[in-house]
Amino acid sequence: MILYELKCHRGHAFEAWFLNGATYDSQQASGDVSCPHCGTTGVSKAPMAPNIARGRPHSLQGPGPDFRAQEVAEKIRDAVDGLRQEIEENCAYARAESAAIQQVRDHAVTLAMAATAKILEEKLTGAAGDALIDNAIGALPDRLH
Repeated sequence: MILYELKCHRGHAFEAWFLNGATYDSQQASGDVSCPHCGTTGVSKAPMAPNIARGRPHSLQGPGPDFRAQEVAEKIRDAVDGLRQEIEENCAYARAESAAIQQVRDHAVTLAMAATAKILEEKLTGAAGDALIDNAIGALPDRLH
């Protein structure tokens, strides 16, 4: 496994693990390597210093691959938690907006029906008015759906 320092064309720096250099080249050429910050596939290797072991005592070599893998896993978990929170907040806003819109529609229908009833009562009288009202009331359910 090899860890590359990568950078997208928008300037975001990040790290990614690959099986070997050929795997990176293949995935990068096919557009499978993308920036975790903005999603762009315009990614290239950033300059990095080689990691050469010189026989120093293990305690001086710094964190091992297990530590680094744990660190990367924690970053991924934190990013997923942030996305989950953002999605939940957006869903709550969408539900509230939908409920408010439905209340406005219901109120508009109530006002329109009351205004129509008032106009019909004032303008239409007798059998013709009664027939028109009965006809309109009969057709109303089909028009509301």
